[in-house]
Amino acid sequence: MTTYEIWASPPSLRRDPILVEKGAKEKYPQVFEEDSVLVKTFEAASWEEANQVFYDYMGFGKYHPM
Repeated sequence: MTTYEIWASPPSLRRDPILVEKGAKEKYPQVFEEDSVLVKTFEAASWEEANQVFYDYMGFGKYHPM
């Protein structure tokens, strides 16, 4: 299992959310908005499973890999 994080910017925490592996903010800080906050941490067995959790959080419905 891999640990993933969802980061977003205030005020709604739905503005420009991103899904990354844990530790990405420290490794690639330039990718994040200055005011980004961690909104969710979870484990998933695959990138596809992680994206479904992200889609559930965003209310997008079923994730369909390309």
